Amino acid sequence: SDNGGSFSSTDVDVFNNIVETSGGGYWLDVYRQRVTGFESDRNVIWNADGSSAHMKLDFNRTSLAAWRSGTGQDLSSRHADPLFVANPTVNDYYTQAGSSARDAALDVVGASRCGAGPDIGFRESGC
Repeated sequence: SDNGGSFSSTDVDVFNNIVETSGGGYWLDVYRQRVTGFESDRNVIWNADGSSAHMKLDFNRTSLAAWRSGTGQDLSSRHADPLFVANPTVNDYYTQAGSSARDAALDVVGASRCGAGPDIGFRESGC
């Protein structure tokens, strides 16, 4: 909801995702005047260069710390390399042992899991 037009978004939830950007992309981009009910947490966010200023809030690039302060969101999200297995696009985006995505997701009732808790991301890893 980063537009300045008349479009609005409601009840936007962003949980349990691995968001990886390259270059100058954004992990999350929110214009608060056009979104209500936005919630985001338990995500692993990463940029290959290790930088952390890939959030965009009200048209301004910001760091994860400033994003948390400004929105109250992503307090449990992690800025860390997700440690995908080699060639993740053909290997279902499984993560390697030691990934910060493992056992760290918000529990979803009825979802299968292995380990001490559910994993953040597309697949449960290490089963």
